[in-house]
Amino acid sequence: MSLICRRTRNILQILHKLLVFVCRDEGLGNLLVLRDILITYAAFHPEVSYAQGMNDLCSRFLEVLDSEVDTFWSFSCYMEKFSRDFMADGLHRKIELEAALLKELDPLLYGHLVKDNMESFTFCHRWLLLGFQREFEHSDAQRLFEILSCDHLELISQQVDRARYQERLGQKHSTEDSLESPQQTFNTDFTFELFICAAILLDNRDSLLRCRDDVQLIQFTSSLQGKLDLNSTLKKAESHFYNYCKRCAWDYMNGFCPANSSKHEDFFYQLRSLFVPK
Repeated sequence: MSLICRRTRNILQILHKLLVFVCRDEGLGNLLVLRDILITYAAFHPEVSYAQGMNDLCSRFLEVLDSEVDTFWSFSCYMEKFSRDFMADGLHRKIELEAALLKELDPLLYGHLVKDNMESFTFCHRWLLLGFQREFEHSDAQRLFEILSCDHLELISQQVDRARYQERLGQKHSTEDSLESPQQTFNTDFTFELFICAAILLDNRDSLLRCRDDVQLIQFTSSLQGKLDLNSTLKKAESHFYNYCKRCAWDYMNGFCPANSSKHEDFFYQLRSLFVPK
């Protein structure tokens, strides 16, 4: 049996076990369509194949589009950006970034979670992998999925990318007084979903501080399923995002900006101008 056939057989076995729990209220028709989409995707993307959680994401497209063809192509385009999240190194990196962001926002809570064998932040695994699908009411989870699928408040958005391009132009024409570039204090890997995750953690700060081990932590975070308010969480996440941007921009301008660089071409000057009234 060829390698491709073995992989396809393994995927079919996994999907047979898992897909029965997805679209269980949609009927057998959608279940078979979902299976066919995922098998086709895995066949054409063997480097990604199938991983647990893809069924939940694909079912969102199928629910909205109600078309096998449109769902396949929409899911494939989505995976071009997010397929790494379904690989071990990608998800591990995202969890590390969440820990780093929480350390920036609340060092005390971070310090509590990294002690007593709670350093891996694995309790955020399902949140980040599925885009908080089970933490909010279904329609709210769908709305959040749309928000997270675009460049909403992303540090890699086109506006910020243009500013970074201007920074590079400024560095190219700067004087040689300083041979080293100033240390960048702004982490563009902090995506908006990480701020959503941080907002949930900070909103439940007191309860998390009372957790003494992984078991209590997982029990508490599991109890949040379907109970979170999306509008409130979005407001808090956006507030944390802007506060992070403002603090980093001010820190950079006050301590790291080279004397001879043009402030109008500097990325952090432009970022700062987003928050300072003119």
